[in-house]
Amino acid sequence: MRLLICFPISDKILTQVLAANVIYRPDLAVKDHRFLSHTLLTTAVDVIICQSLPTVDTIKLWQENNLGKNISIICIAKGVNTEISGVKIYYLDSRKDDNIFSALVLAEQLSNKNLLQAPSTVSKQSNVDVVLVGAGIVNLITAYYLLAAGYSVNLIEAANDPRKKSHWRTHGCTHGGENARMFSLTEADSYNDQCLPEDVSEFNNIFRKNVSEHGWDIRQTKDNEFLDLEWINDYEQLPTWLAKQYNQDILNFNAESKLLWADIQIKHPELFDEIGLSPDITRLYSDADSYQATHVRHTEIDSITQSFDIEQLVTKHPILSAVDAKNSIAGALETVGFTVNLHRFSHKLLNFMETQGLQCTWNETIEQIEYTDNGKVAKLHSNKREIVATNYVLSTGAYGNKLLVGTQSHNKIHGVLGTWLVIPNLAPKLKHSLKIVRKDHITEDANVTVAKNSQGEDVLILGSGYGYTGCDPDNIDQKQLRLMLAGVKNTVANYFPQAYETIKDHTLAEDECRYCIRPWTATSLGIFESIATQQQGALIITGGNNTGGFAQSPVIAQAVLAKLNNQPHAMHNLYHPQRLSNFMNTDN
Repeated sequence: MRLLICFPISDKILTQVLAANVIYRPDLAVKDHRFLSHTLLTTAVDVIICQSLPTVDTIKLWQENNLGKNISIICIAKGVNTEISGVKIYYLDSRKDDNIFSALVLAEQLSNKNLLQAPSTVSKQSNVDVVLVGAGIVNLITAYYLLAAGYSVNLIEAANDPRKKSHWRTHGCTHGGENARMFSLTEADSYNDQCLPEDVSEFNNIFRKNVSEHGWDIRQTKDNEFLDLEWINDYEQLPTWLAKQYNQDILNFNAESKLLWADIQIKHPELFDEIGLSPDITRLYSDADSYQATHVRHTEIDSITQSFDIEQLVTKHPILSAVDAKNSIAGALETVGFTVNLHRFSHKLLNFMETQGLQCTWNETIEQIEYTDNGKVAKLHSNKREIVATNYVLSTGAYGNKLLVGTQSHNKIHGVLGTWLVIPNLAPKLKHSLKIVRKDHITEDANVTVAKNSQGEDVLILGSGYGYTGCDPDNIDQKQLRLMLAGVKNTVANYFPQAYETIKDHTLAEDECRYCIRPWTATSLGIFESIATQQQGALIITGGNNTGGFAQSPVIAQAVLAKLNNQPHAMHNLYHPQRLSNFMNTDN
């Protein structure tokens, strides 16, 4: 989408506005209308952003030269939305400097409306079949909703049944990671820059520095540099104002998911028995600026349940009395959320769904999507057979890039590694899970989940670290991985010194470096793509929810169900894999 801005913008925000798809002509605000007409005829503009409406003749001429295109005018002035010669006119009643961002957000929303998802044309009836590819938590919750809606569901997974003993490295993120997951209203939020840094050299560069340099690059080789750079460039080109909008879209889905999680607990409380369900999240901040910014943010989304001073914090969590608060805790608050022992929950969920008719096929890898000549999905090919179904849902985490060749989602989901460490939960035991934010630390964010190990002992599970693996989830530099795990051990030393004494002499043998590869997108948005099938159904691709697959899984499932039922859902467009490229595209 090409945008023409034809009025002056304050220098202090201009750098946040300019982009490859923005034509900035402040001179047009004072020049004769014929200069605007000439510009419109020579630049293939899709949206005009102005402070006074062009003449009717100019609008008509623009429309006549753009037949078949959706073109619009956003006027920052008082007025009533209208239409002139087929050109839609939108008014924004404000002339504040930053109102240009509201106009840009509106333009991006207009771009979204042009993104179409293939419909599922099969009439809804009992036992319409759905094949789910991937047994991660997103597809497990999707299966839960599909079964409840009367669909016949077959789950196919490349790894072994997670309820049976097998090495963690043979599994994906859900079952290969540790036995802990967290829901909060800010899970999966954007890591893209939402404001300009004071030092421009630090702008959007975390994927170009390795872990030892406080970046995220953990790749051993650059064998896939072309694909990796394409992804990194998408990350770096995202404007700050658009990153803010994307983040708000993510938070809105989190709020929806909160209600859906509560509904599941009400309908099937037995699924949440003995899975370490722990309500509310206590957040600790090592510096005052991070604490203040987060306090404002969580106040805005009505997430705070309690704010603590140090004395109150230690009263609620006596285990933290051993922490050097002066150097490690600048602020603390409690927010809406919960944690679970994920493996216990997913095993219960699988057992329950099998009683509801779920068919599971383990140790089978889907290798290819076969298309008809007109671009519809004909069948899937696995390492064992051909699979034909009415509908398919692919949620393969960070491991599906080759399978997704030919889809719009190809190369949109890359891997970001996170490490895990399990420590004893020593008296006085922590009873509620934590988030710890250590600004400028090598492992800046850590989730601490209360849990029980396989022997029934009380433990704390720490998940932390960000290591970009690119499009190949196995492309891991072991040296950088060890540095990341050492950072997690340092967090244990600072916040759980007693437990640290029990692990400080552990060698960092390769098998101890437990990690999982989280599916990540350059925009921080998830992925939702729909392709028509030969059987009048849909092949749906979901995933890429970075740290929020568990948190957002119920709303993702609702979006899948809506698509199969030919119903609208906000996620269909907001998580469209081409959302960014469609808006930033400058092709005529």
